[in-house]
Amino acid sequence: MTFLNGVGIMKKVISTKKVLKRYIKKGKAVGNNYEVKTPNIKVPYFAYKQRIEKYKDRYVKAYELGLDTISDWLSAGPTSDYYTPSRAVLANKCAHYSEINHWHFTDCGSDAIQAALAVTTEPGDQVIIPAWGFIATPENILWINRKIIFCDNGPDAMMCPNSLAEALDKFPTAKVVMPVHLLGRVQDVEMISNIVLKNAWIVEDAANAFYMNDGGNKPGYADISCYSFDIAKHPASTGTGGAVATSSKRLIDDMKEVTQQGFNKNRNGFVAPATKSSMDDTTARIIAEDIDILIENDVRERRRATNELFEKEINQERLTGENNICTGFGFFPSKMSAKEAAGEFKKVGIGVSVYPCFPDMPCFSACDSVEYPYAKRLAKELVILPLHEYLTDDHKSLMIEVSNSL
Repeated sequence: MTFLNGVGIMKKVISTKKVLKRYIKKGKAVGNNYEVKTPNIKVPYFAYKQRIEKYKDRYVKAYELGLDTISDWLSAGPTSDYYTPSRAVLANKCAHYSEINHWHFTDCGSDAIQAALAVTTEPGDQVIIPAWGFIATPENILWINRKIIFCDNGPDAMMCPNSLAEALDKFPTAKVVMPVHLLGRVQDVEMISNIVLKNAWIVEDAANAFYMNDGGNKPGYADISCYSFDIAKHPASTGTGGAVATSSKRLIDDMKEVTQQGFNKNRNGFVAPATKSSMDDTTARIIAEDIDILIENDVRERRRATNELFEKEINQERLTGENNICTGFGFFPSKMSAKEAAGEFKKVGIGVSVYPCFPDMPCFSACDSVEYPYAKRLAKELVILPLHEYLTDDHKSLMIEVSNSL
């Protein structure tokens, strides 16, 4: 199947008719092209509307429970081991599944990254991150006046260990290495730690990788792991939410301090410049409820089954490595760029993602780096399909057929 560039236009080829005859109504001919009607199949990349509609009653009850047991945000204050009742429920679930002891909940995942860097670095310190991925990682580093060092990604889309070693050799004063777990893939942080040794902190951007007995690599081997529970994640809130997690009591106390207005241990003074970012009780209850929903409905297993189907049926080059948490399915179209392919998916109502190569963006052009050829390829060629549990069989069939045509 071959498409022309331009919204709503496709070549008159037999294979096109075969693939899309169930989905597209042909309009009148215009020259050598057809005008086509957008099919009435909508596949969102993020299915939060479907999730909230399906479980609205449960979220409302969780919200009400949060209101009924609401407590002062300072009750989860700096160096305190006490959580509000609602945040205690969420903390216990998170600690159980992650096997990380200490958790502190923030307003969003971005605040979690900033809190982690605030206690491990000073303004102007260098942070090494992969050159390709989601924009939130580099944005938050520059926002609090830290310097970025870009290393390359590997064929699994994770931070390339060899490139990281090169970056550490070239920039030996770097204070933090930040691997990023993405698309449901989890970096082998134990291997990364053998490269970093004791020369720098390891802070995981685990926004897309809340671990729930998923097998394979898991977050938590680093000094600090940063999480997001925003509306598009799983588990998720109905808005925003984040967390930092660590096995170090000192680090969790420090991160509470910098996210709770700099109060000292006794709350009778301030010890440092700080911000306020503390998850409210209603959000904590909703996220805790969503964890139960994920378990009861075998959400991860269903996503893995869709990932296995795509691996079997999509005849295109794919990312290497395991995809255990299954946020997205990445493949390389053989006939066109990722941007062009995303346009073809859009024509038939399928939402996909294409991520940038950061050092090639004007806002990050002044940042230092080592060579990053694979990150360039990922930005130019990799298309990411959704894997959420609201995909129907018709959705999956259409996604497979379009993917194989590109």
